[in-house]
Amino acid sequence: MAGDESLTVTFLSRPGCHLCEEALAELGAHLRGRRENGLSIEIEEIDIETDDDLHRLYLERIPVIKLGDQIISEMVGREISNIWGYKPREAGAVRLKVRDLSGSKLPVPISFDVRAGEILGFFGLIGAGRSEMTRLVYGADNRRSGSVEVDGVKVAPDSPPQSIRSGMVLCPEDRKHDGIVQGRSIEENIAISSRRHFSPFGILSPRKEADLADTFIARLKVRTP
Repeated sequence: MAGDESLTVTFLSRPGCHLCEEALAELGAHLRGRRENGLSIEIEEIDIETDDDLHRLYLERIPVIKLGDQIISEMVGREISNIWGYKPREAGAVRLKVRDLSGSKLPVPISFDVRAGEILGFFGLIGAGRSEMTRLVYGADNRRSGSVEVDGVKVAPDSPPQSIRSGMVLCPEDRKHDGIVQGRSIEENIAISSRRHFSPFGILSPRKEADLADTFIARLKVRTP
């Protein structure tokens, strides 16, 4: 922006989000100078605690736009009043019960319940323990203490196979590293966690494995090479 004097309109998305105080002051002074020379400035969101120049630009009512809903409406061709289609629902019985769970990377024990029809979310900064907690519940990491129950039945610690049999599925955040076997086919990766279902007497059925892969490639719209 600083090197192009031909600009007539500049759009800024949260300009003060990741700038230090010195950079904010420089940006505010530059924008004020450009505005005095006829530049139109559109700001999408602003932190009221930010630099004085940016704050004054905001108070002087340079247009502040929030295009999120408008863009979504134009993308889908209709007005969106409830993006997620949320409807209040009654929670059912407890399906997942976690008590005093801890591990080497989660030193403070955690307990929670998840009921039928309920979506429970955990959030926090990197390093807060979200991923470590999930891996402990699933059995991918060694527990130091605690228990996990699915429908009232205890799941053995440190046993992903039993977690799978109990109905748990882990979608890791690093899917390339933890979610697939690199170098193996899509067919093998789809079937790898359920081969026991089509391996009678320990003999793998390639046809059943291929059929399962075809089914999920179609259902999940997997793009194959």
